[in-house]
Amino acid sequence: PEPEIDGQRTYRLYNPYNGKHLFVQSQTEVDQLVAAGWTSEGSHKMPASSRTPVYRLYNQYTTEHHYTTDKDEYDRCVKGGWTGEGISFYSDDDKAVPVYRLYNRWAPVGTHHYTESATERDNCIKAGWKLEGVGWHYMD
Repeated sequence: PEPEIDGQRTYRLYNPYNGKHLFVQSQTEVDQLVAAGWTSEGSHKMPASSRTPVYRLYNQYTTEHHYTTDKDEYDRCVKGGWTGEGISFYSDDDKAVPVYRLYNRWAPVGTHHYTESATERDNCIKAGWKLEGVGWHYMD
């Protein structure tokens, strides 16, 4: 579905060829990526706006995307060579569903991982990923 009147959907996709995840807001983009071989892993409702923007960055050398609610971190990444893509979506200020942010400096791609699943979070931690806390929140 396209964005809703009182919020929008954020879709998580997975590329089985390179192990990367991507978060997008357009059903059209989801359809294009699925046609190109990505796997849609579902969607969550997000507020149309909030006090907590989620910024998206792109690294042209690793072709990775990074997400943060920290404007200072966003600015540091841009100064470090990442392409700042601005606000991608907004976090739920009511903090209904946490999305955990994990980091693995040894990962060949996707050094950051984001998941709302406590099981997936715990499996990543057991595999050596470091929990960095909550990246943002979904509404549902």
